[in-house]
Amino acid sequence: MHRQSIENQILANPHSDGPAASRTESQIDQVKKEVLDFFHAHAGPKFGYQLELEKHQNQHQSQQQQTQTTGDCHSDGNDNGDYNNDDDDKEEDYHPGYDVIFTSGTTQALQIVAENFAWDNGNGNGKDKDDDDDTCRTGNGNSVLVYSHNSHTSVVGMRESAMKHGATFQCKKLADIEKAGSQDFVSWGRAASLGQPQPQHELHGDNSRNGHNVDKDGFTFVEHGSHDGSEAEAKSAKDPTKHLLVFPLECNFSGTRSNAQHIIRASRRATSKCGKWYSMLDIAKAASTSSINLRKLDPDFACVSFYKIFGAPTGIGALFVKRSSKQLLVPEWTNVLKRKRRYFGGGSVDIQLPTRDFVRPRSSFDSLVHGTINFRSILSLRLGLQDIAQLGMDSISTHTQSLALECCFRFKDLRHYNDRPVIELYGEWSAFQEGCSIVPGPALSFNIIRSDGSYVGYNEVSKLAALSNTPIQLRTGCFCNPGACQEYLNIDEEKARDNYERSGKVCGDHLDVLDGSPTGAIRVSIGKDSIWEDIDVLVRFIKRTFVNRKSATSLGIQSKQTTSSPKWNGIEELRLQEIYVFPIKSCAAMEVDKWQMDDCGKLLFDREFALVDSAGTALRLSRYPKMAFIRPILNTDKMTLEVSAPARPNLVIDLNADAVSPMKDITVCGNKCNGKLWGSHAVSSWFTEYLGVQCWLARASGGGKYALPLPAQPMVDGHPEGRYQSGFENEAPLLLLSMNSINVLNEVLVNKGSQKVNARYFRPNLVVTTITGSSGTNPEDRWKSITIPNKAQLSVTGQCARCGMVDINPESGMKGKTLRTLSEYRRHQGQITFGIFLKRTKQKGFDQDLQIVWIRSGDTLTAIS
Repeated sequence: MHRQSIENQILANPHSDGPAASRTESQIDQVKKEVLDFFHAHAGPKFGYQLELEKHQNQHQSQQQQTQTTGDCHSDGNDNGDYNNDDDDKEEDYHPGYDVIFTSGTTQALQIVAENFAWDNGNGNGKDKDDDDDTCRTGNGNSVLVYSHNSHTSVVGMRESAMKHGATFQCKKLADIEKAGSQDFVSWGRAASLGQPQPQHELHGDNSRNGHNVDKDGFTFVEHGSHDGSEAEAKSAKDPTKHLLVFPLECNFSGTRSNAQHIIRASRRATSKCGKWYSMLDIAKAASTSSINLRKLDPDFACVSFYKIFGAPTGIGALFVKRSSKQLLVPEWTNVLKRKRRYFGGGSVDIQLPTRDFVRPRSSFDSLVHGTINFRSILSLRLGLQDIAQLGMDSISTHTQSLALECCFRFKDLRHYNDRPVIELYGEWSAFQEGCSIVPGPALSFNIIRSDGSYVGYNEVSKLAALSNTPIQLRTGCFCNPGACQEYLNIDEEKARDNYERSGKVCGDHLDVLDGSPTGAIRVSIGKDSIWEDIDVLVRFIKRTFVNRKSATSLGIQSKQTTSSPKWNGIEELRLQEIYVFPIKSCAAMEVDKWQMDDCGKLLFDREFALVDSAGTALRLSRYPKMAFIRPILNTDKMTLEVSAPARPNLVIDLNADAVSPMKDITVCGNKCNGKLWGSHAVSSWFTEYLGVQCWLARASGGGKYALPLPAQPMVDGHPEGRYQSGFENEAPLLLLSMNSINVLNEVLVNKGSQKVNARYFRPNLVVTTITGSSGTNPEDRWKSITIPNKAQLSVTGQCARCGMVDINPESGMKGKTLRTLSEYRRHQGQITFGIFLKRTKQKGFDQDLQIVWIRSGDTLTAIS
C-alpha cells in the first residue's frame, strides 16, 4: 500500500517551491524522524536542562582528573572501561541527539566525513597540502586518522583525504584499540602532533609529498625538520588538534563485534593539550541484524546502508552526525573563509558568482549534499522500517543468531574419511563452542579443505554452488576487507604485494589459490529473510561435492576400453568427422568440408573478429544468448563476410577494407589482445540494434594472422615458446573434441532426464572419432600430439576449462544443464574440462616451406599418447 501511494503521488525536487516540492520535503522530514527513532538517535529526554547537565558533566570531569595528569599529554592508563548502567542512563538522558544526512550508501557517508572533517596539518587548519608547500613547524600538531585493521576498504580510503589535508594515519589491530586506555590514545595523538614515528600494524602507504613519508621501516613519519613543541602546545591549549578514530561495530568478514562503547569513551577521555579525539562508527553490518542505540554508543559520526537491513531500496544510506559535533564538518560562518576548497553542487551554496572566485556554502548540512537527493527511494524507506517494526529487531537478532549457530556446528561436523575437517572457519567462529557466552555476528567466513589437506579455491566453490540443483549465491573473495582477510588467512603484506606484482592478483578476480594458499574466502551472511532450509541446502551441497568418503559414486559411466582391437601401442587412428570455423567469437559456427590451416595451426579467419563493448571487452555468448543466432558466412573468393540474424537484413563486410581505428587493447576472457575496430558506423549499428547493447566489431591485429607472445619468449620449433595468439581464441589456435566424449556425456544426460547435446555446444574446431586403439571414455585426455599425415604435426597444449557457455543451445539459445552434468565427473583441480587445445609445430619429415595446409572432413589422423 505504501509503495503504491508513493508511485501514485506527484513528487518534486525538494530544492524547488510549490505543492509537489513541499509535499516531498515534508515526507522526507517524516522519514528522517522515523530513521532517528529506529536508531535511537533523537535527543535525550533531559537534553536542554542545562543545570542538571553541568552537574553531570562536572562529576565526569572530576573522575577524569583522577585518571589524567594535569598539564601533560598522557594519562595514567587506569581506564578499564567498566561503567555502571546508572551512568549510561544519565548520559543518554542528556544526549543532544543526531542529525541524519541521506547518502547513496555507507561509502558516501565515509567520504563526506573524510573530505570535510576539520583535519589539522600543523598550521592549525586543514588547508590542502597542495595549497602550501611549506608545512608549518609551529602551531597545532597534525591530526591523525586511526582505523582498525578489519575495516572496510571504504574506511581505509579515508586516509587519502586525511593525508591530502596534512593528517597522518595509523592502522591498529581491533584488539589493541579495545585494550587501549586514555594514555594510549593520548600517545597516538601526541606522536602525530610532534612528528614522531607511528608504528603500522597492518598497512603501509606510499610516499606522499610535502614532508610526509608513510612507508619507511614500518613507520609513518611526519618530517618537519627541527620542532619546538612548546609553542605548538601553548596554541593547542585553546584549539586542540582534532583526531579521528573509525572502526566497525561488527566486522563484515568474520562477524567479530567490537566493544564500541568502551572504545569511544576511552578515546574521548584522552582529550588533552595534544589533541581531542572524535569517533566514527561503521554500523552497516551490525544494523542488519541487531538493534542499534546511537545515544548509548555515542559516536560523533555513524554510517549505514539501508539495503543491508531491508534488501531494498538499494543506493540509499545515511550519515549520522552528533549535534554537538556538527562544527567538525560544517564550521561556523567566521571560519568559512579558512575552509578548504571543495566541489560544490546544486543546493549546497547560499551564493556563487560564475565569473568571480566567490562562493558561500550553506551553514547547514545542505553544504555536504550536492544535487538532487534520491527522494523517491528515501520515501520508500518507510516501507522497510514498517516491515522491521512488525518483525521486531530483537526477533530478527534471535532468528539470525540461531541459524548462524546451526551453520557453525554443522560445518564443524563435516569430516573426510580420514577425519580431516572439511571446513576451515575464520575469526571467533573458528574457536566457538556450545556454551560460549559471546556469540559473533551472523556472518561466517570459511574455506573448504580436501582430504589431502589442500584448499579448494573459492572460485571453484562459487561456480559449483551456482550449478547446484538448487542454485546457491555465495559471496567470495575478501569482501572489500583486505585487513581482516590477510589476518585470518596469514597473508603478510609482502606476500600480498608479491601476489599482485608476480601473479596479477587483484580485488574481485578469480585467482583463489596461489602457492597452495587461499587468497580469499567464502562467506555465508544470514539475514532476516534467511531460513533453516538455506542452511540445509548449503550443507548438503558441500557434503555431496567436497566430502571424500573414499568410495566413488557411479554416474552410470562404464569404461569403454576396446578389448577386441589390436594390441594398443600408444598410437591411435582417428577420423576427422566435423570442421567448424567461428569467424566472429561467440557467434554461430560455420561448418565446412575442407579449410585452410596456417603455420600456427589456426584455421583461416577463425575467431578473427569479436564484438566488443565501450571498454574493449569481448561480448560472450553466456551473457548475450542472442549471439547464437548471428550467423557469419565467409566467402574467400570475394573476400567478404556476410552476417545474418533473425528479422535483420543481411550485413556484408569487406575483409579487405581498412580498419576504422588504431590498434587498441581487446580483453577476451580476462586476457589482453591487440585489435582494431572494423567496419563503418552501419556495421556497429547493425550489431547494436540486434543485441540491444552498444557494441563494435573488432578484428585481430594484422588481419589474417599475427603472433603475440605473452610474455616475450624465445622461439621454439619456429613459434614463440609458451602462450601465443593468432586471433581472439582463448588459449590456443585449435580446439578438438572427440565424439567418444560427447557420447558418454549424452548417456549421463539421458540418465538424468535431460536432452542430448551435439558438438556445437562446445564450439570446437575439430571433431574426431576413434578408429583403432583404446578409445575409453574421454580418449583425448591422454593424447600428446596429433599428426595430419604428410601435412602437419599438432601438439596438445592443455585441456579446455569450461564455463556456462556450454549450457547455451546453439539452435534455440535456451539454457540447459550441460556444465552441471560435466561437473559431476569432469572436475579436476578446480576446473571442469572437456576437449583439448592444439597448436601446430614443425617436425622433421614435413615440408618446412608448407605454410598453409588443407584439412578435409574424413581425413585420417594419428594420435600419440
